[in-house]
Amino acid sequence: MHDDLQIPEAHHSQSPLPSVVFFDLGGVVVDVDLDLARRAWSDAMGTGTADFDRVFLESGIKDRMDVGQLGTSEALREIEALVGGSFDEAMVTRCWSSSLSPRPRVSELIHEVAARTRCAVISNTDPLHAATIEAQAGIAGVVERWVYSYQAGCLKPEPGIFELALQHLSVRAEQTLLVDDREENLAAARELGMEGLHYDSFETLRRGMAVRGLIEPGWLPR
Repeated sequence: MHDDLQIPEAHHSQSPLPSVVFFDLGGVVVDVDLDLARRAWSDAMGTGTADFDRVFLESGIKDRMDVGQLGTSEALREIEALVGGSFDEAMVTRCWSSSLSPRPRVSELIHEVAARTRCAVISNTDPLHAATIEAQAGIAGVVERWVYSYQAGCLKPEPGIFELALQHLSVRAEQTLLVDDREENLAAARELGMEGLHYDSFETLRRGMAVRGLIEPGWLPR
């Protein structure tokens, strides 16, 4: 069901708390701005920003990494061939991951939610970005399971990634809530019986969690 922001914040839902709250990463837990990666790549390689698209996007490397068709080492070897010159794996990883910026307020909220129920991740993410987010987003200590598209071999909104997440958490769809910034992903989750909360702002997320009794009414990040 869609979140109803007209429900007074002080009135908690009488429904049981979700057994697991699944959070999307990009657009929810972290900002993703590929222009930052383009500029970092241009500065590091001495090329124009369009070269980033040639290497990572037009080559299909990102798409294949996202669904597990290309592992990290294989991707780096393909990037090396496309660069055709000096190659620094750490630099490539740093440039690719420079597109990610953690959202501290969301991280703090997830810690609050985790005090009341289990928290996990369902995300269309490649292994390089996944490692960066786990290290930097500030939620590693409270996320029970990270479920990625490269593990599932498919992307949201395909049902396979949701089914893998439910299997890993040993939970029924009806016992879960998905927080995601894309309506097509929420629609697919609802088809399986999951509840969905559309993230379009931090305030929407905060009030949606409060209405469901997952944080205290009036809770605000420090």
